[in-house]
Amino acid sequence: EASWFDRVLSRLHDTAPRWGIAGPTALWVGWGLITVIRKLINPDRHLMDGISWLPGAKDVATSRFSRVLSALVEHDIPLPEAVRLSGRASGRTALDYAGEQLAASIESGAPLNEAVKSTKGLPPFLRWLMSVGDQQGSLAASLSQATEMYEQRAMSKLNWFRRVVPPTIVLVFGGTITL
Repeated sequence: EASWFDRVLSRLHDTAPRWGIAGPTALWVGWGLITVIRKLINPDRHLMDGISWLPGAKDVATSRFSRVLSALVEHDIPLPEAVRLSGRASGRTALDYAGEQLAASIESGAPLNEAVKSTKGLPPFLRWLMSVGDQQGSLAASLSQATEMYEQRAMSKLNWFRRVVPPTIVLVFGGTITL
């Protein structure tokens, strides 16, 4: 007599044409519905928030924030407005809120040094570079340096993901099929 494990595998084999198509389709439709509902509930939510679990996604958003802020500072846009625009351009809700918080602190009269330290949501390295850049009078250059660093981090995480995930998927599927 077949064991319970053999019976389960046999049942999965017999029903594979149904769940093999319906299962992934249901997952994709469910994910799409959840994304739409989240956007309806919180319209301020950015697209990057939905993919922030991907390696390097947060670094890409931080890089975008620092690149835009560097360009705006270089072109003499008032700092509170530049920080707000950079937060919106980042594509992440956390950086958008951090930009709003930082702009409000600067508008209330706090020096950039103190405003950056009290702002939640900015990565520590970016906070440090902004403080140092402000003290040395080279904020745009410091932000350009942050942009390069965060882009390199994102690329290295993406390269790791590209090297590790495909073989892992092959091993998992191959192992499942072999089992």
